[in-house]
Amino acid sequence: MPNQERTRIADFGRARIVDLGRQFARTEIARQLGYESEHIVLMFENGEIKHRLNKIPALATALGVDPSYLMTLGLGQFLPDKIQCTVTVDELG
Repeated sequence: MPNQERTRIADFGRARIVDLGRQFARTEIARQLGYESEHIVLMFENGEIKHRLNKIPALATALGVDPSYLMTLGLGQFLPDKIQCTVTVDELG
């Protein structure tokens, strides 16, 4: 049974896809990550599966975001208690 727990990386990815708008389809993200179907991207967004850490650099490129920030969010899927104390300058605003 899938976990269905939304993570910060899932929420961030979903928001970024919305920001990119129609110019950027989930099918394109899936292709850049080496997947055949956009369904996997939807599963990531919905928290049904976790992002594989080795795919995070490609995901960062696809989304046009900082890979180190995205990796921090990605690690948070597996180590939420350890990663929640990691704050970027942007979050401190």
